[in-house]
Amino acid sequence: NNITLTTSDVTETYNAQPHQAGTATAIDNATKQAVEVEYSLTNDENATWTKNPAELTQTDATETPVTVYVRASSANHTGYVTGTETITINKRDVTFTGETAQKYYTGSEIELTGVTSSENGLVEGTQHNVTYSAKGTNAGEYSGTISAVENVALTLNNVDVTKNYNIKTEAGKLTIKPIT
Repeated sequence: NNITLTTSDVTETYNAQPHQAGTATAIDNATKQAVEVEYSLTNDENATWTKNPAELTQTDATETPVTVYVRASSANHTGYVTGTETITINKRDVTFTGETAQKYYTGSEIELTGVTSSENGLVEGTQHNVTYSAKGTNAGEYSGTISAVENVALTLNNVDVTKNYNIKTEAGKLTIKPIT
């Protein structure tokens, strides 16, 4: 083979930013010179090819990697040397946790409603609909209830981005201590 084509896979975790196809390299083995590489998301007679891998991007998490078709040719070579590379965007992990606290008995109902998300869990600006409550009046422990994972919705700039996350929820606990 007169051309050596080296492709470059891309693997990232969802961050709401587009990730471009990897930059492939091709060397003409006769001249030792770099040759032009082209990229496409399809590999048929109607394929649109570009010399700029930044034109082929993926932002959202995918169940299977996006295949990028790559080809190279030179004056010393008839036809194309072809290959493939992938763009993989993995889901981002986030855990929502209900507040846990100890309070002293007041004679009135005490309720905790705070919800936090794991550090680096949500892309900045992402909104969630997770609700949580742990409440009680008398001394004792009260387990909280938090939104079920299947009911969690995440939006960024009013766009549903839930599918880009692996979501977990963990309820907290209210402990009411007696007055001593």
